[in-house]
Amino acid sequence: MKFLRIAGLAGAIGAVALSPAVHAQSLAGAVGPSATDTEVHAQGARVPVKRDKTRKVDVTVGALVTYDTNVTRSSDTVAAQNNLKPEDVFFAPVVVADVSLPFGPADAYLNGSASYLIYGRNSRLNGEHLAGNGGVSSQFGKCLASIDGSLSRQRTNVVDLAAQSVGVRNFETISSIGVTGGCGATVGLQPFAQFNYSRGTNTNERRKGSDYRTLTYGAGVSYVQPSIGEIGIIGSIQDTDYTERDGSIGTILSGVRSFPTRSIGAYYTRDVTRFFTARVRVNYTDVATRNGSSYEGITGEASVKVSPTPRFSVTASAYRMVMPSLTFSIDYSVETGAGLSANFNLTRKLTAILGYAYVHQRYTSTATNLLYPLGWDDDHLVNGELNYALNRRIVLTLGAAYETRHANSSYYDFDSFRLIGGLRGAF
Repeated sequence: MKFLRIAGLAGAIGAVALSPAVHAQSLAGAVGPSATDTEVHAQGARVPVKRDKTRKVDVTVGALVTYDTNVTRSSDTVAAQNNLKPEDVFFAPVVVADVSLPFGPADAYLNGSASYLIYGRNSRLNGEHLAGNGGVSSQFGKCLASIDGSLSRQRTNVVDLAAQSVGVRNFETISSIGVTGGCGATVGLQPFAQFNYSRGTNTNERRKGSDYRTLTYGAGVSYVQPSIGEIGIIGSIQDTDYTERDGSIGTILSGVRSFPTRSIGAYYTRDVTRFFTARVRVNYTDVATRNGSSYEGITGEASVKVSPTPRFSVTASAYRMVMPSLTFSIDYSVETGAGLSANFNLTRKLTAILGYAYVHQRYTSTATNLLYPLGWDDDHLVNGELNYALNRRIVLTLGAAYETRHANSSYYDFDSFRLIGGLRGAF
């Protein structure tokens, strides 16, 4: 789901305050890539998040119209072979929510978007686009426990399906739920433990061999000191199981059946003021499969956000992680990404967002029955957006984006240019 992954790095264009009353997420980010720093790419267990228990209920409802030179995310030849028209216009009603509800010692939150894409010339590509996370946390004396979940769902690129002759329609869904518990004083040592279950599935029956589930066990200890920030160590074991594979070579269910991913590392976060935040995490990660396809190396993430004035902010981020793949017959991929975004409040009513995102994936596969083996690919995305507040609740959006993909096999290469227009109302 490469388009979803690069969109994840870029994130939804969110939390951009156009005015005190108009501050919901952009609709453009709900159905495609855009630029901000909301996504966290952690290897294994995640560092517990300390949420600001401020009541907030932001709901945005709107619609987007997008002109896209290549909705199929494939070459013209691949599109023609599948009776699709690369150039198209699609319409998308969108709902975006950013909710935080503290109650007593507990807090519940929900962040996400839901949309349905309707294409003018390629109705076979119609479908939903979902992304979100939510959970509940509660304080028990000096201890904090939380339950968190996430969900993402999006259509697979046509070229990735055509390479295996499995049609043009497939939706990939990744869901997870986890439990985290930790104890400690506000200042000082804070040990914690975590368990997470996640599942990735395909709707196309011929892609079921890539369905997987993971179980992640993690623990760590942090030291919190307001004058220096938070520093800690964290380790995890993640067991991945491709539930529909038989483990054989040369069949439609080929590839490894299961494998563990072990990771240990250190992290540091620093929130000096509301105008500067930074985080860094460095892990040593080891993957060993029974057939010898292994990875040993450094993974991690880093980001810095600087807001020298309330009217301007810039964010730089980078990461590397090992992850299971919903791509046909891939055992796992090593993904490296980097991004840069800038938000400008040009006037009280006009806001501009500019961004660039890069994702590189190197795939490990033991399958031998592929006509176009996918070894690696690179995605580049450049985008910009203007948001104009017509009044305290209604915002007009205009944007553009350009994306390219280049892989070891030219069969997977494509480029796409998009023009976006939309209207949203905040409640």
